[in-house]
Amino acid sequence: MKILHLLDTPHFAGTERHILTLAGTTERYCGARTSIVCRYGSPLQQAAAAEGIQTLPLFEGKNILSHVANLMTPPIREAAILHCHNGRTLLSASLLSPKKRGPVVYTQHFLDPGFHSHPAPIRALYRLGHKIANRRVAHFIAVSEEAKRRMVEREVFRRSGSRLSRTASRPICTGLRNPIEVRREVAFPRKLRWRSA
Repeated sequence: MKILHLLDTPHFAGTERHILTLAGTTERYCGARTSIVCRYGSPLQQAAAAEGIQTLPLFEGKNILSHVANLMTPPIREAAILHCHNGRTLLSASLLSPKKRGPVVYTQHFLDPGFHSHPAPIRALYRLGHKIANRRVAHFIAVSEEAKRRMVEREVFRRSGSRLSRTASRPICTGLRNPIEVRREVAFPRKLRWRSA
């Protein structure tokens, strides 16, 4: 199975670190092939290369239409899952024909989408675009209970028939073992006692 993680940001922070961890863990423990679709020359591309994770630098800037054009490539069509990590990549992936892409999964990393900070006319256009895009999402993931609660309030996923879950509520695949079982097996204490030097 091939999973593509999509993020077009020019910087490196928590979301980018999350994607690197998720991609590396999925490859290591689940056997799924993963790649990160990102900006050319971005810190995310460089960090992924340093960790041996394949990248597809298809994004330039923040233009959604150029994103869509760049996503019409064989690697996108061959992917089993497109996992979008921000609104621009979600809009871009959802504009592709379902025949030209796998199912779309979307993770909401922040409490509110970035377009909420735009001026009213632009915000209305983004809201409309996201309503259409949300109908094409197979599964939503929220990074916290508060993010999940706000998604429910905004009715993000209700009409799409998709499911909403919270990250890390369960292992991401059956190849991962419960950490509590592993601790018991190696006789690792539940709580560590720290000693000052």
